[in-house]
Amino acid sequence: MRSTYWEASTVTPIPLINRPKDGGILIIGSGLAGVSVAYFLYQAGIECQIVDCGGENASYYRNAGHMLHGTGESYKAMVDIHGEEKADLIQDVALNFLQEAEETIREEEIDCDFNTNGYYRIPLDSTELEELKTTAKINKHGATWFEDLNLALNTKAIAGLHCDKSRSGHPVKFRNAVLKYSGASIRSYKVVDVTETGGRAVVAYADGTCSTHDAVVIAANAYTPLLHNWTKERQLIEPFKGQVIVSAPLQKETFPLEVPFSMDHGYIYGTFLPDNRLLIGGWRNNVPGSETGSYDLSINGLTERGLKTFVEEHFLFREKLEWDFSWSGIMGSAKGGLPLIGPTDSDIIFACAGFNGYGFGWAHGAAQMCVDIMVGNKLSKGWELFNPKR
Repeated sequence: MRSTYWEASTVTPIPLINRPKDGGILIIGSGLAGVSVAYFLYQAGIECQIVDCGGENASYYRNAGHMLHGTGESYKAMVDIHGEEKADLIQDVALNFLQEAEETIREEEIDCDFNTNGYYRIPLDSTELEELKTTAKINKHGATWFEDLNLALNTKAIAGLHCDKSRSGHPVKFRNAVLKYSGASIRSYKVVDVTETGGRAVVAYADGTCSTHDAVVIAANAYTPLLHNWTKERQLIEPFKGQVIVSAPLQKETFPLEVPFSMDHGYIYGTFLPDNRLLIGGWRNNVPGSETGSYDLSINGLTERGLKTFVEEHFLFREKLEWDFSWSGIMGSAKGGLPLIGPTDSDIIFACAGFNGYGFGWAHGAAQMCVDIMVGNKLSKGWELFNPKR
């Protein structure tokens, strides 16, 4: 199988192969968060440099293309954890983040297959069914319960919660366009450590050299603890793996759903792509260890077989599916379930990372919040929830 669907369906700019120059602001990470920080700094009249040695590790072309409203937990679960007032605030901030991305897409006229038709959460067992029904009853954020969905699924999955404000799109097209309008170029050089010395942010590289800067933003998501001891020592971000497969185009099928969806408490997720392919990912809850704590990007055959079997059991396609793409990606789970946005152990070393699988929807708005903190803009309500020192 070829690499990833997103990577194969667009052209990604080639980075420069040299070490960043001293001075100014350096962003570590050229994914959705990193290029977005550069974009908003540029909007504020500040040019910066981006360094990234991610290569095949980059997560922006390894996700499912979902731009989801909310968090990895249902609204009901968030109320149970945080109380209704804080859960509502988190929902409001998440919506602001989505709207920030949507505004940039509109203002910059970005062609990224942007879909505004929402998102379905589809229950597969009675526990999930009742949780989603309860969410629909108490939710104030655009979620509607449907009892009769024509989803070409088996009869156990004919109802679902439609999340009106969620979106989807092509993550690589979006990332490349934001980079284009950021005024920044990417340098490919391996970072191994970030510290503050004498009022300067010092970035050490694998070849033994270093560069110094006025400030550094670590936008490396799951890889942040590998670069920053303060984050690692406090176990603020933990890596976890997600796997995705994408079918060959289905010529005969009338697709039942033109929006992303999730099932099995979010452990299965997918979408029907514009060129008549089924994308489906997840299933890690059925794998020993749940694929947490590792940066291993190799394909887990057990997970891949599980995804294919799930499709056979739960989708009623009239033709046999062939699979063109299979890949894995590493996501960052932040302690407390919310991203880290703002200064870390130093007032000149910032984090914009830990998106808990919601990076496409959260990263752009999180970058705007990070830049607002950096340049002293008025901060939106709820920013303190994301303080790395929380």
